[in-house]
Amino acid sequence: MSIFSPRCEGSITLDNVPEDFAERMAKRVEEGLLMPGSRKRANYSVRSRDLETIRFGADDRMTAFNIALNEATVPRPNASTLHYDFEYRRWARYVLYLSLAIVAPMALVPFIPAVHNAFSEYSAAPYMYWGMLLFWGVVWPWLLAVLHHRFAARVPRAHPRRGLRRCGRPRRYTL
Repeated sequence: MSIFSPRCEGSITLDNVPEDFAERMAKRVEEGLLMPGSRKRANYSVRSRDLETIRFGADDRMTAFNIALNEATVPRPNASTLHYDFEYRRWARYVLYLSLAIVAPMALVPFIPAVHNAFSEYSAAPYMYWGMLLFWGVVWPWLLAVLHHRFAARVPRAHPRRGLRRCGRPRRYTL
């Protein structure tokens, strides 16, 4: 798996993963995965589930963009291990669209006569301008995806051990 791929996978080892973990995890997703009782910004639903695996995903655009945990598959290969595979393609696509929405109108600026005349006075101006547009329109969204990879990989490691927090009050979830 490439770091430029909008997904992360791995395994975590716990003391004991209950046999009914998929059922418990499904209940947790239904109650509110990251903020129990609130589905406003973290609206997830279970896509499929069996005894050893659960698959869930973001149901709306705000969840896909805010949390950036778009699709998740969590199998239980044995009694002490959980494997995870998270995908955030929709988030990466939104970042690209937002960058292009900013860059596209800026690409028209050199065609304004006054700006065109100013560019003709400085030989390096067009190269600098188009280089910046290329960076902010193409390179920057991919850098954000690479940076997000680190944070997405921390989610499954943090929540089974620390539990989740709601409104500043500690609230412990167990698998």
